[in-house]
This record gives sequence, structure tokens and C-alpha cells, in this order.
Amino acid sequence: MMENSPQSYEIIVDGNIVNVKTFGPFSQDSAKAYQYDMQNVIKQLKDKSWATLVTYQDSGIFTPEAEIVLTELTVYRAKFGMVANASVFYNSKVTDIQQMQLSRIYEAAKIPFHVFSEIDSAKDWLNYFLEQGALKKW
Repeated sequence: MMENSPQSYEIIVDGNIVNVKTFGPFSQDSAKAYQYDMQNVIKQLKDKSWATLVTYQDSGIFTPEAEIVLTELTVYRAKFGMVANASVFYNSKVTDIQQMQLSRIYEAAKIPFHVFSEIDSAKDWLNYFLEQGALKKW
């Protein structure tokens, strides 16, 4: 987790779901730090299907440079077992922008993703993909 960045995040692996909690906007530097940390997490999940549940606290938009880094990372994650992403926004005033950015990122990687208003529905949706072996793309 980046402590000295305007963006902070926490990554917690819970079975086949990688929980990511983010706080604030993503710059290129914070996206690169996240990329490095996520690549280390992916090594732990070797040969498994897994999904991400990302919660965005406050207005977590990406700079254009950060969006490029996150798109590259998401393509990489798809190659190494990621089957779906669910995102939950809290206290954001820019959810439309966030959703557009996430759409571009996950569509580039051909990863199903959906935005939810609460965590339980997001987890249920992700578990569907994990239980089905992620053969169906949304």
C-alpha cells in the first residue's frame, strides 16, 4: 500500500477474490505502484481463476497516464487468471466518469465488469463467475 501518495490502496486476498480498497484519485505514480503490488499478488494466485472486488472511496478518477498503466495491468491480469471485476463506489461525485474509465479498461482486457452500490451484491456476482469457471463473458 502506498502511504505517501495522494492515492492510497489496500490489497487483500480472500480465497479467489482479490479485495482492493482505494481512497482518492490515481496518478501515474500510484498506478505504477499498484501495478507492481498487484503483479506480486498475481504470483500468489498462480494457476487459479480469480476475480477482483474494488471499492472506491471518494472520487477515485484516473489521470490519462494512470488509465494507460491500469489498462496494461488489466490485460496482464486477464492473462493470469482474472475472470471478472466488480466495483463499488462510495461518496463519489464523479461516478459517471469513473464508470466510463473502468469500461474502457475492462473492455480492453475483455474482462466482464459491473458497478454495484453495495458489496454483497458485488460478491454474489463475482462468485457466479468463479463457480462457472468463467466460461461466460458478459
